[in-house]
Amino acid sequence: MGPRWEVVQRFDLHEHVADCFWKPLHNHHARMEELGITIFPDYVIDDHVEIIHAFTGSHVPEPMLPLDRDKVMWRVYDEISAHVSRTQLD
Repeated sequence: MGPRWEVVQRFDLHEHVADCFWKPLHNHHARMEELGITIFPDYVIDDHVEIIHAFTGSHVPEPMLPLDRDKVMWRVYDEISAHVSRTQLD
């Protein structure tokens, strides 16, 4: 679906998002330059498990309905926190 600046704008995330890119859905590392990806991601959150395997990150399935019962993003928050803790030790 490409860069989602409309989501950044809608949820006022500008201070947390440095840039948005097309994501490589195959040949992940090799296609980064082709897609104009100027940084190597520290951590990715995606619904495509292949991207999680190519980089470090958390897989997020489609939301469970009703949305107020979906707790996946709490798991992701914990996984990001653990990742940050590990990388700060390096």
